[in-house]
Amino acid sequence: MSPALRRRGPLLAAATGLLALGAWEHLEFHAGASRAVVDGARAGAAFVVLCVACGYGPALLLTPRSVATYRLLLVMPVGAAVSAIALGALGIAHVPFGVSLPLVLVVGAVTGVLAHLGRARRGGAREVAPASPEAAASGESLGVRLGWPLLVAAVVAVVALSPVWRSGFGTVVGQNGDVMLAVGSAELVRHAPPTAIRAELPVDRIPLVWRSKYPIFYPLAAVTELSGLDPIATFPYLAAALLGLVSIGFFLLARVGLRAPPAAALGAMAAVGLARLPIHVADHPFYNQLWALFSLPFILVAGAGFLRAPDRRGLALLVLFAAIGAFAYPLMLPFPLLFLGVGAWRERSRLHLRRPSLPAALGAVAALAVVAVLVRGVVEKSVSAAIALSPWGDLGGWSGNALLNIPFHRALGLLDPGGTVLVSAAVAVMLAAAGYALWRAPRDVGVPLGVTAAAGLIAAAYFRHRTQAELFYFKTVGFAGPLAAMLAVVGLVQLLRRPPRGLAIAAGAALAALAVAVAVNSRRELLDTNAYVTRDVLAIRDWSRSLPPAATVRVDIPPGGHQLWADYMLADRRICALRPLNAFFPYPPQSRRADYAVAYTWSGRPRDATGGALLTTTQFTMWRLRPNLPGPDICTRRMIDAITRVQIV
Repeated sequence: MSPALRRRGPLLAAATGLLALGAWEHLEFHAGASRAVVDGARAGAAFVVLCVACGYGPALLLTPRSVATYRLLLVMPVGAAVSAIALGALGIAHVPFGVSLPLVLVVGAVTGVLAHLGRARRGGAREVAPASPEAAASGESLGVRLGWPLLVAAVVAVVALSPVWRSGFGTVVGQNGDVMLAVGSAELVRHAPPTAIRAELPVDRIPLVWRSKYPIFYPLAAVTELSGLDPIATFPYLAAALLGLVSIGFFLLARVGLRAPPAAALGAMAAVGLARLPIHVADHPFYNQLWALFSLPFILVAGAGFLRAPDRRGLALLVLFAAIGAFAYPLMLPFPLLFLGVGAWRERSRLHLRRPSLPAALGAVAALAVVAVLVRGVVEKSVSAAIALSPWGDLGGWSGNALLNIPFHRALGLLDPGGTVLVSAAVAVMLAAAGYALWRAPRDVGVPLGVTAAAGLIAAAYFRHRTQAELFYFKTVGFAGPLAAMLAVVGLVQLLRRPPRGLAIAAGAALAALAVAVAVNSRRELLDTNAYVTRDVLAIRDWSRSLPPAATVRVDIPPGGHQLWADYMLADRRICALRPLNAFFPYPPQSRRADYAVAYTWSGRPRDATGGALLTTTQFTMWRLRPNLPGPDICTRRMIDAITRVQIV
């Protein structure tokens, strides 16, 4: 191979791959020049600005030597975590969002400049320690350390957005009512503190059971503010970007933690990011679980680095990602806690840190006071889950039959349906390859990671067969599955280089089969995922604006996701409902009397309506109601919250 081709080969391969991806998106989803692409460019640029401004300085200051090779790759993930926590803390302190966002961006940018200049004065290149002996020996290029991981992460994000490309405009996709609360919560924190009640907003309060999650709504609010998009349009692009960061986290876990070769780490990040279950989490979407999945590999990477070379920078990076993971979804914590506990036990003789100074201790106490509300939410969620899981606990509030549709083997990237024997054999091959990767890994990471992955898979199998534990099963397999899949890919790639030749051929065949399975499974998931907030749903907001100022609207849509979105779109007026969804979500009062009603088009004319349809789309129709209906008109802009206190005993 000529030197010129060797230099340009990776660029040509990347360009060819991107063209192939674009062609596939066009043929499969009719993606092309549309409003969705423009919205994506605006949201993507805003997310990059937010993360780079908030992450470059902390990445330079906090990244320990054990991870310094990939310092630039940490900028975006660190920026996402820092922006969430910083904006959340300022919001809890009642600093207006219009002040806190510019303040965080300016302080972050100044910190980045000062950190860059300080590193340059110290001879920054000499500070970088190789991620592994292999990296030192190979003279790992910037493309391997930064370019290829970012390219794969971008591909993951673009593929996850396939349902959005198909819709033609930026909108929420999937079928999960929680996303309405997530979008509405982001809109609320743009205008008020996260603990406030604002009846004039689409979601007038953040539910008490979500009070630990305040920080994760702020990046969505920030990207919305910077891009100028509606939060509904911003949401899918932020979710896809987070999935891309998830894949970067698993790349670093494989490369830095397991010291896998670059090809194995890149393959692992693609296998995780493009697998059906993570795409399902991002697209349906489970927003808090997505943030927890984002934080998990970075906690493990920071924890592995700290255990190998304990220092304050490593501890700070670990605390940063652990904090955002705990705030987003406390039920994820057993995974990193088990990893860190086993690792700390093995390395206990070396883990000695100096006592913090008095100013540092006082600063920590002050910070804890600011986020006391968040810590309280974490404790409430964790204790409630522990009580529910106890032998005498009630799992009724954690159940959900629809979640049982996620088969165990799908979490590993395998196809379904299939014969029991074939699926069992494929699972056995994956687990054996994962075991080989752990056996080849450094013991300081391999042992705790193996214990963590094994415990997660065993817990998932237990929840799979326990009555009413569907939510725990779904969450557990959602974290354990990507860990096992990453280990399996690393193990299979490592087997390619090992004698005998027959074993290497078998490993290559298994990798090819897994690649096909991941591609087919992700395609099935993407084709089954459609727009949640359609143009017809958005039309309800336009209808509301066209009604007389004092008019009230009754929502006749049956309890479900579309009722939630109808409530959201009618936020500028007083509403009620015939059958409100009065469970976890804030809901309007039940009432028969109102001025207008909105209902499904196919349900026909409501019996209380008078005259013909006023406004109609394929999905919804608005009717005028008879003025002489019995009872008072109790429609209101203030929603009813069924949960007024969190029970933990």
